Amino acid sequence: MMPSERIIQKLFEVKPILRRYNRVVECPELSYTIAGWLGDGAFTIDFRHHHYGIMLRSVDYEFAAEWGKCLAISLGKRRAYKPFWDKNHQCWTVVGRSVILCRILAEACKDVTSVRHILKKYPIEACRAFFDAEGCIVKERWRYEIVAANYNKALLELVKELLNDLGIEATITTQRRLKSTFFNKQTGKWYKYKQDHIYILEIRRKENLIKFYDAVGFTIRRKMETLREKISSNKKDR
Repeated sequence: MMPSERIIQKLFEVKPILRRYNRVVECPELSYTIAGWLGDGAFTIDFRHHHYGIMLRSVDYEFAAEWGKCLAISLGKRRAYKPFWDKNHQCWTVVGRSVILCRILAEACKDVTSVRHILKKYPIEACRAFFDAEGCIVKERWRYEIVAANYNKALLELVKELLNDLGIEATITTQRRLKSTFFNKQTGKWYKYKQDHIYILEIRRKENLIKFYDAVGFTIRRKMETLREKISSNKKDR
């Protein structure tokens, strides 16, 4: 076991101070929560008031609602965390609180292999969450592909490994950025890219798209419908 994995294991062994608080349940929903957060998540930590918040933003309500439900189950709560509309960022936002989960996610940010054993145990939920957050269907030449972009190459390599476990082939490429800033139409603001290149995870070939549709899929209905349409219209690989 890697040192980072041992840290996570110790966090799971922490006994909750109260019965319903400060605990994390290792389950399929936790895999979805972690993978989705690694795609679209952030922290909202207030050390002064001891608030350890875990936040996810998404333009898709279905993804935000599913992540909020999985977060609640992961923390042993009965009620799902409900998304609310963030006017400033023009997206749906979900916020939950957990000291232990914050520490787990902080370790994952430093070394994604620290949560590898959790995601490997529930690869379907992990892949679905990550592609709910980062995935889209694009047309490349004469065929369609599922792609996901991220600055963290190690994260994409882990997702690729999970896909391979499910019999789905994927490749990782590097894309250089020609500009250092971009304009977000939803917020009406300019943003600066973190670095001059980004990594792209690509699922090509019709048989792999079909396997993804059958085994993983999207929580987001519009993405699922688009994938179904593109699979039926995809030409055979040349």
